[in-house]
Amino acid sequence: MERIGAHLPSPSFDELITFSLNEKKGLTFYVAGQEIAGMVVKRHDDGVLELRSQQYRRILLRLDRVDAVALL
Repeated sequence: MERIGAHLPSPSFDELITFSLNEKKGLTFYVAGQEIAGMVVKRHDDGVLELRSQQYRRILLRLDRVDAVALL
């Protein structure tokens, strides 16, 4: 089942992503039942976010796979 408009983040997702990028605050992304925590470092034009966490220096996350986002 394909989500309609899944390649485009909703305005709420976009607001949290921009907040994390500008304010250097962490977010928790929920992807297929898993939690991925990190701070948004860069936003790529192809729908990929680059994150950084305490455990990993670089995480690439496809926005079309994200189910939910929470502000830490």
